[in-house]
Amino acid sequence: MRVIIWSIFFALVSILNIESKSFDKQNYLYAVIQTPYVANIVTWSSDGNYLAVGGNGYIWIYSMNGILIATLATNEQIVIAMKYSLDNKMLISSSVSSNPSVSNRTIIWDTTTFQEHTVINQITATDFIWFPDNKNILIGTSEGNLSVFNIEEASILTTSRILRRADQFNAINIFSFCADLDYNKIFALTNYGIYQINPESLDSEEIIYYAGGEGINGDCNPSLSLATYSRGVFINLFNGEIFTSGSSVEYPFGPDFTAKWNPVYNNAVSYVEQGLYLWDIMKLNVIALDTIERPSGFVRTQSIAWHPNGEYLAQGGKDGAYVNIWHITMEDLLNSQP
Repeated sequence: MRVIIWSIFFALVSILNIESKSFDKQNYLYAVIQTPYVANIVTWSSDGNYLAVGGNGYIWIYSMNGILIATLATNEQIVIAMKYSLDNKMLISSSVSSNPSVSNRTIIWDTTTFQEHTVINQITATDFIWFPDNKNILIGTSEGNLSVFNIEEASILTTSRILRRADQFNAINIFSFCADLDYNKIFALTNYGIYQINPESLDSEEIIYYAGGEGINGDCNPSLSLATYSRGVFINLFNGEIFTSGSSVEYPFGPDFTAKWNPVYNNAVSYVEQGLYLWDIMKLNVIALDTIERPSGFVRTQSIAWHPNGEYLAQGGKDGAYVNIWHITMEDLLNSQP
């Protein structure tokens, strides 16, 4: 039934004229956080009380009102990935160095003391998944490597690698993970397609082959029925069918692309070089939140993160030393319909 519904949806999208309507920026901009240095990446704590901002050499922890709570030093390394544990007691981050003599590091921070808990050298992670026990972490890398790290033992329990097709010679880049609420089903979104990962053995199975290109940071909807890639491509996770959003869409896709599905409501947001765009999936319209065009930053970073309640959106990356927090309710979305 879900497959039929999505098929109908994408058929409609391809023939309807999806309209774009801009917000009055000041009405929806909840806060602007001025960071000490350039901000590359943002992530909310699992309870939504804190916002972690990763930048060049530091991670800054802020309250919902933009008050600086703590500063974590990453020894001049640039933070490229972060994720809070489900109980909010730990934060894992990955950072890279522009100095070839300094090794890249993945760090697990104790968020009660704001000190380093564990350092994992020589692993440059692109995304993480905390398992419900808050002790084991799935780590993915730009070389397609998978590892499960245990905090108590301070060691890697299981390793594997996503194997690319025989006719491909470039390394597989794991852009992001998607998981269901029980963490029984995990997908890895890569530049050569989507793979389903067995959380125990780390064996991988190709769901769909799709050479999406460089710099993509896609996402899955909460039901894990649909994944989104750049250039308006959507992939049905049940059968691997590929859809496009239709040529009438009035906002840009491209290889420099980040998308996040709302964890509560039926909408998503994309952040590209040309701006920040909110999609209302059911009403088929697009709302341009921020249309300021910005050049790509370090490793083409742009970062967006939904608050767990689905109403606050943090925007960082490519924007210099500040982070926007938007407050967008479902009522706002309904009232914005053309």
